[in-house]
Amino acid sequence: MSSKAWYKTSAPVLIRKFLGVGGPATGNDAMRKRSVEVWTTTCIVTNFGMKRGRTGGSINVSEANAGSSCSVLINPANPSLSGVADFPYFPRGGPQPKKQPTKDAHHIMGFVTQWGGMDVGEGMMFSAAVVDGLVHQLGGVRLAAECKLKGLLRGGGVACPEGTSIVTSHGGPALRAEYDHIVHTVPPFFNHPPAKDCDVVEMLMSSYRSSFDLAFGTFGVGSTGEQRVAVPLLGAGCRGFPVDIAVKVAAEECTRWMHPSLDKCDISGDAESGLGQQVVAFGLLEEDIAMKLIHAIEESSSALEK
Repeated sequence: MSSKAWYKTSAPVLIRKFLGVGGPATGNDAMRKRSVEVWTTTCIVTNFGMKRGRTGGSINVSEANAGSSCSVLINPANPSLSGVADFPYFPRGGPQPKKQPTKDAHHIMGFVTQWGGMDVGEGMMFSAAVVDGLVHQLGGVRLAAECKLKGLLRGGGVACPEGTSIVTSHGGPALRAEYDHIVHTVPPFFNHPPAKDCDVVEMLMSSYRSSFDLAFGTFGVGSTGEQRVAVPLLGAGCRGFPVDIAVKVAAEECTRWMHPSLDKCDISGDAESGLGQQVVAFGLLEEDIAMKLIHAIEESSSALEK
């Protein structure tokens, strides 16, 4: 995901775990246990799912050898659910151009690809540098076909509007080794909202809520009695949200999800069905961003309890 990943430990590392109050389990007097974990990992797509080991000073040996064990990945997608197949690279923060990239001949460099009139350079991102790009590379044609079908069935001209989510399988065998299912959610561009009157922060919050509802409401608990869902820091990549804003939204939304009995907002009934433990696991590349998220969750939890 970054040139900084090569010197990091190969195994995901658990930095902090937060325990939630939980919500009433349907048809049972027991309280559902919810928790949020903050991890560092070299790549949430290829080095964080069911097949990977983990380490961490705050957990015991049996847990450390169990792997991060997330069977569902939340993927920050684009509204067309096409991954990045339409463009070889794209500017961080958008906007998405309306035309395909062109190739201009150069007497020394040969063909120089342009993206909406912009040469590749600083501020441009390649598919391997973003979660959505890797998901579609590994998911292959099967995932692409499934996303296209989901978009057609949804109707309305846009496969997945900003702030909403859909769920698909893992697609091809390369992604199957890590995740059983992918929840695609579409954060807005920070500086280019879909409409002038749109609140991009509210739409990012909606991305978290809709993806959590789908991830925990669609699938049952695993063999360990847990539902574990991996999530990156939504909006902070190609969508161009400043890290501090993306961290604040992530902290507020996971805190609301973790403490539904304290939150004034309604929690979807889908997210309350079933039994067992539910875990949101953030997988981040940078430890300093992980620490910012931890501090923001602490502040958000304190504010919610007041």
